[in-house]
Amino acid sequence: EHPDWEVRNGCVFFQKAKGTTACKEIPSLQLINQTLGYARKLQGI
Repeated sequence: EHPDWEVRNGCVFFQKAKGTTACKEIPSLQLINQTLGYARKLQGI
């Protein structure tokens, strides 16, 4: 058995992370622009 997760009723359950970590904010506009750029490149293929 693995200490970080367990299987119950056919589902995998992970243990809560140890310690606290600060959440990082995702730069939404940058992410949207990057995703649109990838989509344009894929459209050209």
